[in-house]
Amino acid sequence: MVASFFLCFFLIFKAQLTWTTPISHDFGVVKQGRTVFTKFKFRNTGDEPIRIDNVRTGCDCTTPDWPEDDIEPGATGEITIGLEAREVGYYRETATVWIHKQRKPEKLVVEATSE
Repeated sequence: MVASFFLCFFLIFKAQLTWTTPISHDFGVVKQGRTVFTKFKFRNTGDEPIRIDNVRTGCDCTTPDWPEDDIEPGATGEITIGLEAREVGYYRETATVWIHKQRKPEKLVVEATSE
């Protein structure tokens, strides 16, 4: 009985988003003052449209951009993360992706060393 409850819960709330690119990106060495961008691509592998409610970054040196419209089943989308290397040093920033009706957020990581 308990096992069937958890199986039903899993089937109802299964992940609908599959990343088609790695979920971390290393820009390598970046010149100080330069802003670099990368795209994280995904596919809706579920049976219903999904919507990204929000993407939050750890500092104001990173800027996210994501689709505002629903992503239909089978369709693809992308989240762009910009990293501004304001100071000399190492950067490792996380972007938290909140998806409508998904309890656990997705995590994306960008890193760079600025000189």
